[in-house]
Amino acid sequence: MVEQHEDDATRAHIYFYAKKTLGNKSSNKNNPALFPKLAGNEIPSLEIKSDRGIAYCSPSYHIHGHRYQVAGTIEPITLDDEQIDKLQEHLTILCKEYGIENADASILTKNTPPNTNEDYNAQENINEQSTLASKLWQANTIVYKGHNRHGAILSLMDSLLIKFQNESEEFVFRIAEMKNQQMCKDENGNPAPLSMEEMYSLLKLAKMFAAKKIEERQIQKEDSAKRTEKRDDGETRPRQSIQKFSLHDILAEAVLIGRQPCFLIARIYGSVDIQRLIELEDKNLMPLDKEAYINKPYSFFSEDHVKSCIDNAKQANLDTLYHKIKSIWKKYVDADDFYISLCALDTIYTYFQDKIGLTHYLFFIGNVGSGKSNNLRSLQYLAYRNMTSTDITAASIYQFLGSMEEGQGTICEDEADDIDEDKDKMRIYKNGDTTGYPVLRTDTTYGRKQYRFHTFCFKAFAAEKTPDSTIAKGFNQRIIQLTSLYGSPQYDISEVINPAGEEKYQGLLDE
Repeated sequence: MVEQHEDDATRAHIYFYAKKTLGNKSSNKNNPALFPKLAGNEIPSLEIKSDRGIAYCSPSYHIHGHRYQVAGTIEPITLDDEQIDKLQEHLTILCKEYGIENADASILTKNTPPNTNEDYNAQENINEQSTLASKLWQANTIVYKGHNRHGAILSLMDSLLIKFQNESEEFVFRIAEMKNQQMCKDENGNPAPLSMEEMYSLLKLAKMFAAKKIEERQIQKEDSAKRTEKRDDGETRPRQSIQKFSLHDILAEAVLIGRQPCFLIARIYGSVDIQRLIELEDKNLMPLDKEAYINKPYSFFSEDHVKSCIDNAKQANLDTLYHKIKSIWKKYVDADDFYISLCALDTIYTYFQDKIGLTHYLFFIGNVGSGKSNNLRSLQYLAYRNMTSTDITAASIYQFLGSMEEGQGTICEDEADDIDEDKDKMRIYKNGDTTGYPVLRTDTTYGRKQYRFHTFCFKAFAAEKTPDSTIAKGFNQRIIQLTSLYGSPQYDISEVINPAGEEKYQGLLDE
């Protein structure tokens, strides 16, 4: 499988599967001395990442602003043992011919006598952000040409910008340049520092990374301070994370603005505020961090993006939303009007389920290849805070729906053919169509503490057969069965949710 970014046809990534690993190799700088046959021509560097390493890939953006795109087939070729041996031989010859070192992808070091330069030693403990950065500050560390000098200097710049965030860029750059001159050597031990052009390019990348890390640490610091916040009576308020919370005249929804978790709080008289914390008498409510979401979080680029979405929402009503969602369903599911209409209506209903307090379930039945799972994928991207998975456990349902407020999201379970054999889930699903029926569980980790977990939310399932009419009689009374048949939808939703750099599919996914 080959991928490129359209602004540069001279470079490419090539991916394949193989049972054997190739030795990692790297050539980081085009040096005519190392390429005597091609001196004077621009030669792309060669980098092989086999058993470890990270590659930016489709549909990510290249640093110059163009997306990586897959050219041709989207399925990597699988090489057999003979083919991988031939490839290994070819690459070895290529590397020898053009002087590319056989190097590990990680930074290689060599112990040398300690450096007694006072300025150098004064910087040895300047940063303790990571083991790698700490090692690079040691006076006896050398990074050899061809052994990822760029990675070493970039790591140092990252740590410097974080450590000295109140200092100027010039200050950070001077220290990094000092290490560049002292640490980077050629194979004979002679100085081989990166050029100033390369150093400034690395500084640009390091600033992006450091800004992200500084923001994340500030958020963690604020969260830590809130966890120890005390009430007037001296008691500490416990913190609880939640996706949705409603009380009297407000509705709070947890979202991400940039990378920062926040609450969007809508009030009954129409205003929308942004808050990081909701203070109650007995606890503080916090929005979920990005890593804590089981479902896909609602994300916005900025506060201006939030305001833009609110303005657009004011132009819509239930009718316009219904016709919009119905048109989307028609693109991915080939079915009659009743089928599509019900799915579109239920999609909207999921956002109001807690206001009604009673729900049915959708159960899509069909043979292998009938497209029944495509219905769940459509709900996954359209329904309210949807969690889609196979073989969902009772514990996962408890964690997802929580213990504070009902209707925290929706659930789609694929491959639900044996659902009637799971007694715990059957009880949850039978009770979970109506509000006010929590499940009680006792935690014995530290003594005995009883919790109640909610089960109410809209749910949808896909399977090849309906649950047993005797064992799952109560469950079957709560479902609307929709039969999925072979058809020819306008688009394959599997391709749309994995656009692989295809602009048309990316546009449909954004929709």
